Amino acid sequence: MPTIEKAPLSPPGSRTVTITSVDRAELIDRARDVIDDYMYGNGSWWHAGPRKSLDQTLHDLNNFEGNIRVGAVC
Repeated sequence: MPTIEKAPLSPPGSRTVTITSVDRAELIDRARDVIDDYMYGNGSWWHAGPRKSLDQTLHDLNNFEGNIRVGAVC
């Protein structure tokens, strides 16, 4: 039976990702599209029809920001 190699795990959060300027521009464009949808597109309306309140829109945008920051070094 072959032997199994053992190695310690990296500490949590120790991975780093390098983002190039091209990657950065693409991510910013995608974020702008999402924000535009929350402000003026389908994301600014309830499924039942009426437009969302400013408080709800701000809540949605804060959730979006929080999802971006998960795992990011700020």
